[in-house]
Amino acid sequence: MATSPLPLALAATIFSYKSPGRRMILKIDGRVSMLAEVAATPADTAKGLSGRTSVPDGEGMLFVMRAPTQLSFWMRGTSVPLSIAFLADDGTILETHDMQPFSEQSTRSSVPARLALEVPQGWFGRRGIGVGSVVTVVT
Repeated sequence: MATSPLPLALAATIFSYKSPGRRMILKIDGRVSMLAEVAATPADTAKGLSGRTSVPDGEGMLFVMRAPTQLSFWMRGTSVPLSIAFLADDGTILETHDMQPFSEQSTRSSVPARLALEVPQGWFGRRGIGVGSVVTVVT
């Protein structure tokens, strides 16, 4: 397995939209690694992390949309508190938000984005990750 990071935009092209549940290793700012499940189909995106009773530390879900748009997420059916980052095509984190379990309040990106990354709530902050951090894929 190679360990060179790829820009997230390139990775989104490599990993097929028809690969539900596919997992990939992400690296943030070249120093923090995590395992992300890919949600690339409409069904995967609609389900997200709902129905799960836990999300292990260092794991999350990467949502890949077909085109940049103002993204909107809610926590219906999700019992685990999460943080979400909206990302530019090049993997730069544009903004992060905390989301509360079972909330039907929408958390929206302030600018169009094609990628979103959900992790256990507070995970970004505990690792010094925020706006301007860069997410890459390790192959």
